[in-house]
This record gives sequence, C-alpha cells and structure tokens, in this order.
Amino acid sequence: MAKNMQPILKRCRTLNVSPAVMGYGKQSNKNPGGQRRSKKSEYAEQLSEKQKVKFVYGILEKQFHMYYEKASRMPGNTGEELLTLIERRLDNVVYRLGFAATRREAPPQVTRRRSEERRVGKECRSRWSPYH
Repeated sequence: MAKNMQPILKRCRTLNVSPAVMGYGKQSNKNPGGQRRSKKSEYAEQLSEKQKVKFVYGILEKQFHMYYEKASRMPGNTGEELLTLIERRLDNVVYRLGFAATRREAPPQVTRRRSEERRVGKECRSRWSPYH
C-alpha cells in the first residue's frame, strides 16, 4: 500500500491544520510569521480543502477519486456523501474507537489484524475439517 511520506509539520503549516489534529505533539518554530497571500481564488480554496481531507485521512489521489465517483452517484450532497464514505473506512473506524493513537497508526494495525484473522481461520479449518 502506498503511503504519503511528506513531513507532517511542513504539511500542517501549508494547509493551516494544527499538528495536534494529526496526533503530533511537536510545534514548529520555522517561519513563525510567514508571508502568506491573503486572498485565495475559489479554485485555490477548493484545492486546499481537498488536499486537507486527503492529508488528514491519509488517502492518495486514486483512492480519493474512487470515493468521489461513488459519492457523486449517490443521492444527496456529494461533499457530505464523500466524507461519509471516507469516515466509514476501516482504518478510520479503528482510530475513532481508540485502538490507534493516530490515523497514521491505524492502517498497519488493520492489515496486521486481518492477516492474523486469516492465519487463525486457516488453522481452525485445517484442524476441524471432516475431510482432513
């Protein structure tokens, strides 16, 4: 599975997201004042929100596009349906239930647990199979 390896603090500063939201305790003092352009175009605001959602949930462009296509086919507001689909992902559910401290910790836990379930399932099937 592909993974976004960009520095968290730099990305948080760019998207105006608190590092605490990402479960990251550090604060950066680089460029504290910062020269930012005050007015953004409508397209820049939409792009920034899209990048923010992808960054916070740890989704890459291809997955995000797939979720957008599903949400656009659903009845109702596409943006709300998109966030609903993203919130229902198993790694996000693991994070929301508190099994993972951050969203970045959740996907490895999900894949590890699934592989453990498969391994245990095979052991049970081979042990109790009437044809074995």
